[in-house]
Amino acid sequence: TFTKISNENQEKAGQISQLPDVNSGDNNPLDHSAARPLHVEVCPKGMVIEYLFYGKVEEGSDDPGAALGNKITIMCSCKLKDGTVYEEFVEAPYGFILGKDGVKGWEVGIKGMRVGDKRRLTIPPSMGYGEGGNPNKKVPPDSWLIHDIELIAYSGMSEADENVK
Repeated sequence: TFTKISNENQEKAGQISQLPDVNSGDNNPLDHSAARPLHVEVCPKGMVIEYLFYGKVEEGSDDPGAALGNKITIMCSCKLKDGTVYEEFVEAPYGFILGKDGVKGWEVGIKGMRVGDKRRLTIPPSMGYGEGGNPNKKVPPDSWLIHDIELIAYSGMSEADENVK
């Protein structure tokens, strides 16, 4: 269902040029525009999930990560494909229920994330705001979306309800 693309194959295809490593420390935590993904998956509907940073996982942990129905807390920068920012949660986290709130692309792109993970989701219109767009957020019809997301917490974790918009 997903196509895994190695960095080597992406470079051969010309999809990634000379980009700095995301772990260099020079980047804004949510500005991954110049980050080299650690791993990339392409979904059947064209959605792309770029794994930019893996959070610290306790040795021996069997934590499956975020799942549908979990209370999710993220920091997020949401842009149109042309780079226009239409929404950001960088000063205070945003909380929601995965699978109930947010765009459909989040269900696929956030599932499995662990605390501290950072991903860039390139979301097609069919998994975003669709033919109608979202006039309240100034998202035009049939827009591709780019969401840079950092998972702060998810259900069962005491931090999940703190400072949530």
